[in-house]
Amino acid sequence: MKNIISLIETWDSAHITTALAELKTDKALENNIITRYESLLQAIGGKTLKSLAHLPKKWGKLNNEKKAAVIEAFPADAVFFTNILDLNAKLRVDAWRDSHYSHQIPNSLSGIPNLKNVTELHLKHQQWETLPVEIGEMENLEVLNVSCNKLRELPDFILKLKKLRVLNLKQNYGLKTIPDISELTNLENVDFVYTDIKTLSEGFFNLKNLKEINTAESDLDKDTAIMRRLIKTFPNAEIYTNARKAIELEDNVDEDEFLNKEKIDISEYNLNYLPENLFRANAVKHLKIRCWNLKELSDNFDALQTLETLALDIGYDVAIIPSSIFRLKNLKELTIKGSGINSLPDNMEGLGNLEHLEMEHLQIKALPNSFKQLKNLRSFKIKYGTFDIFDAIAGLTNLEKIELEDYNTPFIIAAPLTQLINLRELRIRANQKITDAIFHLPKSIKKLRLRDNTRKDEETKLSLGKVLNHFDQATELDFEHIDFSDISEPILPNNSLNTLSLDYAKMTKLPDSFSNLTSLTYFRMFACSLEKLNPVLYDCHNLQNIRLSNAKFQSIPTGISKLQNLKHIGFECSDIEILPDDILDMKNLEKISLENCPLYKNKDFKTLIKKKIKGIKIVKGWYD
Repeated sequence: MKNIISLIETWDSAHITTALAELKTDKALENNIITRYESLLQAIGGKTLKSLAHLPKKWGKLNNEKKAAVIEAFPADAVFFTNILDLNAKLRVDAWRDSHYSHQIPNSLSGIPNLKNVTELHLKHQQWETLPVEIGEMENLEVLNVSCNKLRELPDFILKLKKLRVLNLKQNYGLKTIPDISELTNLENVDFVYTDIKTLSEGFFNLKNLKEINTAESDLDKDTAIMRRLIKTFPNAEIYTNARKAIELEDNVDEDEFLNKEKIDISEYNLNYLPENLFRANAVKHLKIRCWNLKELSDNFDALQTLETLALDIGYDVAIIPSSIFRLKNLKELTIKGSGINSLPDNMEGLGNLEHLEMEHLQIKALPNSFKQLKNLRSFKIKYGTFDIFDAIAGLTNLEKIELEDYNTPFIIAAPLTQLINLRELRIRANQKITDAIFHLPKSIKKLRLRDNTRKDEETKLSLGKVLNHFDQATELDFEHIDFSDISEPILPNNSLNTLSLDYAKMTKLPDSFSNLTSLTYFRMFACSLEKLNPVLYDCHNLQNIRLSNAKFQSIPTGISKLQNLKHIGFECSDIEILPDDILDMKNLEKISLENCPLYKNKDFKTLIKKKIKGIKIVKGWYD
């Protein structure tokens, strides 16, 4: 019987054929052999022992579920027919960026410790959060690839794999810790790419056989102290890292490096500390620091008194802005971006010449009192702010521009803004209803952009005529999610407004007085609610761009040829089926946008209009 089993478990087709020929003369022995391989035959869907002859060839074609079944059913004392075990699952990403996985196996590999001759195990894309304990029993394993899973920690049983040469942990984004793997003395290659591992044990630096270390895009790569030590400890190893430039910059002691330079740009993702020689720059006027892994900012900025522009983009590790920045007497523009910043020093009065200030992602609770001393401030922008600004800016009467993007602090337009007599531009996303308080804003505003970001059942309701008449000096008005269905108040003659956007305005009709907007060149309505197009629009003779998306009317009235300055008209996602004949007389029309519009499929229309208007383009999107 042993001879028969030995022949079969060579997994060679010729040897198995010889064994089966011998079994024909001994039915009792044949039954014993069938019993041994019964589970294995069931796993591969074989009906007779002859199926075993093709097992090595079939293996590559089996899905992972069947492979797992084969492993579980494989005889414990048999030699597996391959030493490379590929159980990688498959990933498909569709057009919507959704990930789909297939060919995955259960998070258990019972039977795998019996595969004594397996030296390589590949388990990519299994989406496992933990590794099966059975892997720790694979005493001859040399290569372990568990990349693209969801591991959060590497279990201690990995230390049993004394022969391990290659450990691939790539793209386990949540992997934060690994045990001290110094006992894996045969380790030659380790991959930490896109992991969240932040530290390495002391023992790791004793792995003298390491030939390749990949830390790119990992948290290890963001720590220049660790990377500096790795490079020094393993001088003969291939170390794939993005931190080399950062290390060189931190270690640069050349005192002349930044001398006589007016513009300095330090944009190095992995930099932890600014080089000390930066603060010897004697002529710098414009300094940009874009380093998302800085651990702290030096308090030596007041050595750079020639600075006029300073832009800081510093990630989330820096919590405090040094007071030396607010002693830069010649600074005119300051940008501070950093999601870890939770306080500002109260000496902002030192920025007496500051004209432009931008803050993004700051976690401060309030502006310091000294902010009120920035009397020359002309432009102020906040993005993702969580602090109140209105009382602080009330006395800054030189302010000309305020931008509040994704501003999360509730506010009501009221007294503080009415005092800003020089305000010319206001852009804001409101998370409280915009009421008639809007009319407290200075009439002198030239550009106004208001978004009602509350998205409640009832949107802000305002009179279109009243708004346009109040801001009769404005050149650009842009409103979103504000209910302008009230058109009872007529629009007065207006020679200033050239750009008007009324997105999600719930207007069912354009007022007849719309024709008083004689200087209008751009008109847009996203989510257009107009029941039909009022031909009064054609009296706005200076119009060059009209965009009415999601319009529900099928046609527009004759008379569009009055708009001889029109260059681009868009009806994306609208129900437009036909355009008036006189559109063929518009010789300056350059483009019509018709994405998801019935008219786009009208070949006769396309042929005719291209024949009549030389060079016109019929496209899908507005920007095509």
